[in-house]
Amino acid sequence: MEDRSKNIQGKIATSLVWKFLEQFGQQFMAIIVSMVLARLLNSNDYRPVTLINAIIAVASVFVTSGFSTALIQKSEVDDEDYSSAFYLCFGVAALAYIALFFAAPFVADFYGIPSLTAMLRVMTLTLFLGAVNSVQSAVISRNMQFKKYFYSSLAGIIASGTVGITMAYNGFGTWSLVASNLTSTAVITLVLWFTVKWRPKLVFNVAKAKALFNYGYKLLLSGLLDSLFNNIYPMIIDKMQSLNPAMASQNDSMSAYYAKGKDQPNLIINNINNAIQGVMFPAFSAVQQDRAELKKMAKRTITTSCFVIFPISIGLAAVARPLILLMYTDTWAGAIPF
Repeated sequence: MEDRSKNIQGKIATSLVWKFLEQFGQQFMAIIVSMVLARLLNSNDYRPVTLINAIIAVASVFVTSGFSTALIQKSEVDDEDYSSAFYLCFGVAALAYIALFFAAPFVADFYGIPSLTAMLRVMTLTLFLGAVNSVQSAVISRNMQFKKYFYSSLAGIIASGTVGITMAYNGFGTWSLVASNLTSTAVITLVLWFTVKWRPKLVFNVAKAKALFNYGYKLLLSGLLDSLFNNIYPMIIDKMQSLNPAMASQNDSMSAYYAKGKDQPNLIINNINNAIQGVMFPAFSAVQQDRAELKKMAKRTITTSCFVIFPISIGLAAVARPLILLMYTDTWAGAIPF
């Protein structure tokens, strides 16, 4: 038992290093790209993509939440489990894409942005890539091979940054952000496809799919509530601005300012939490039969997370103004209050 505990602790330590490298390496590059794009584009260029990202984030919950987590939590998995989850995710992605494809003109009309129709239809293609990624992520997490995340994320941000900056410099405006987002997801999926030694088999086990669903649907509902809570704000802010004559006459997008202002706190909080939780969940699953050890690991995880996040968040609030002005220039001063 003691040897097993030491082995798990060793894997956790190594995995945390790679997960932190992946999270913060990707975000460091993303900040550099964001700073350049903020100087080439304005808040109105970001407006459609801000809305689309919020919509896709909610739709992605149905595709990626639940089944992947169920695969990680399950004591033993085989090709039937992985393949059944893959086809479930892909089927949900297809349904979500069809729904958003036909809803796109109504969404564009609701917000008064005609170009939103084509952009939403293009960016929603990432749902299919997310279906593939969800199973690949489960394989990586179960085996604690987080080094592969690092390489795929780094490749994704470099490729998307190159595409986005090049297109923005050449005057493509909002479409440069659309292409950047799509490139990032596509490259990450492609790199994982070649580095993760798993391929879907032509098999679908109804009983195993049902078992995965019985565990995963609770997490799906939880994730849906969380995603709605986090992404409904830009949708409401943008609509209220369009209904307010004084605000509608401005050339600035309040939803874009909100999203940009939220980026910095989320950068810290989400990356720390995602790195810790991404590693700890498979570790929790490995000791799920040992209740005392599970409680001890959970308590240590929460303590570590709070110890890091609380002081950083307070410091970030204190330097919000000079930070935004330095990173994005006074063009984005509207993001400071958020």
